[in-house]
Amino acid sequence: LPEAVVGVPIALPERVGAIAAGGAASQPVEGGAQWTPLAPGVVWLLSGPDTVGAITVTIDPRESALVRADDAQLRAAWPGARVHDLGDAAGIAFGAGGRGDLRPLLLGLALVLVLAETVVAGRRPAR
Repeated sequence: LPEAVVGVPIALPERVGAIAAGGAASQPVEGGAQWTPLAPGVVWLLSGPDTVGAITVTIDPRESALVRADDAQLRAAWPGARVHDLGDAAGIAFGAGGRGDLRPLLLGLALVLVLAETVVAGRRPAR
């Protein structure tokens, strides 16, 4: 099967009059003309009622070429983001303790109130 890439035009063979992809209804095309695939998968080439070939359509291989972005690219992609070296991460993470949440403080306060209620309830005389 010849291969094509999504979004890149490919020349269809002369005798092709329609294409069908993914079980969808066939679409008429002009044989010998340029055609641009819009989604990955297998595209069947039809000439009248006959299937005369197929084309496999893949995604652009550059989409799988993953490389690390540098700091400037990160700042451009996410304006306002703080970008630091990995070696500084511990100091930055633990330096943010002053901005921590109040859950531990509130849980401690609730514990103190429960203990105080227990002490007060235990000192009341029985009736």
